[in-house]
Amino acid sequence: ADRFILLSYKYEGSIMHTFLSLHGFGYKKFDEVTLYRSEQDIKNRLKELLKLVETPSVKKIRRKYPLSKSWWENSPKDNQEEVIKAMRAVFKGSKLPSSDLFYTLPKNRVIKEDGKVAPIQVRELQKNNFLACSIRATNEYASKRLAVHAYSLHPNQSVKAYLQDLGYECDDKIYALTTLIQWLWSGCIRNEEEMQVAIL
Repeated sequence: ADRFILLSYKYEGSIMHTFLSLHGFGYKKFDEVTLYRSEQDIKNRLKELLKLVETPSVKKIRRKYPLSKSWWENSPKDNQEEVIKAMRAVFKGSKLPSSDLFYTLPKNRVIKEDGKVAPIQVRELQKNNFLACSIRATNEYASKRLAVHAYSLHPNQSVKAYLQDLGYECDDKIYALTTLIQWLWSGCIRNEEEMQVAIL
């Protein structure tokens, strides 16, 4: 192909951008169509619809713990219970039915794996409210109105090391942001409905 058009919500700094740059692929922004709404109009509308839940406990957890995969695997039980307590408080404070809630943690904290630590046993954090942070392109959760994100995901270390060995850096913050955006878009925001979000 002489030309390839990629539709993406975030390309620059992504793993795909880094990998294609490694192989000599350049790019330019596609501006050959007139959008129905400008990008800024869309962002302004989304700012109106996304309601950040900023309880004292959410702010405290955000400052105190990294919530990375290794943190969830190695941190003391008391610290993890503090995070779960903050999540429960967000759910209870919303006064929404459980069918409207979804959250993310490392999968092994919710679904038991052989030989691994037992999953968290909390009524509000049921399996049917769990949505893996790696979810892609689904409408199945589009009715859910409250999202609680308690997992700071980073690029796969093997992929990151491979790219870095060849002189190309992976941006952990951009990776975390793009993963978060994709995950949030599973909820009712995809239908342009108001959605509450707690980011721990």
